[in-house]
Order: sequence, then C-alpha cells, then structure tokens
Amino acid sequence: MESSHAAPKTISTYRHDIRNHISVIRLYTQLLQQRLKEAQIDDPRFEQYITTIVNRTKQLEEEFEQFTV
Repeated sequence: MESSHAAPKTISTYRHDIRNHISVIRLYTQLLQQRLKEAQIDDPRFEQYITTIVNRTKQLEEEFEQFTV
C-alpha cells in the first residue's frame, strides 16, 4: 500500500508562499482598479480603499523582507 505524504514545508517554502500571496493581493488590486475604471465608478471611497490596500501591501512586503534577512 502506497503512502502519499507531502514533503514537510520548509522556511523557504513559507517565504515563497508569502511572496505569492503578496503578488496575488497586488494583482487583485489592479483588477479591482481596472473594473472600477471600466464601470466608470469615480467614488473617492473606493480610491481610498485601494490606496489603503496598496500601502498596507507595500508595508507588509517591506516588513517581510526585513524579517527574512
């Protein structure tokens, strides 16, 4: 009987996962911006929300990079 155990995650794997998550946040934020523009939604609340996401994502990435040094 074969056993299919996943290889244990390493610190390197977790770092890679976190970088991928940060990239996904960026992509979804860009997609949201594009869809709002296409729908011609010009609402400062959405602009502030997107700015907040972008800034927090950048902050998270900077903190993560310092953590991994």
